[in-house]
Amino acid sequence: MDAVWHGIAAAFEWVFAAAKPIGPMANVFFIAVGFIGTGFWLWYGESVRKGGDNFLADNADKK
Repeated sequence: MDAVWHGIAAAFEWVFAAAKPIGPMANVFFIAVGFIGTGFWLWYGESVRKGGDNFLADNADKK
């Protein structure tokens, strides 16, 4: 029975060792998404302010 518990423990040690690099990659991914989203938001707002097409608005009443 000890072999079963040691096997489970070894499996968990492997999973946590493999998951360790995922933490920083997730941070980099979400930071990049945040920068891209913020950049698009600022660009889009400036475009609409200058008279550009507001393609994100609800156009149901214009149909």
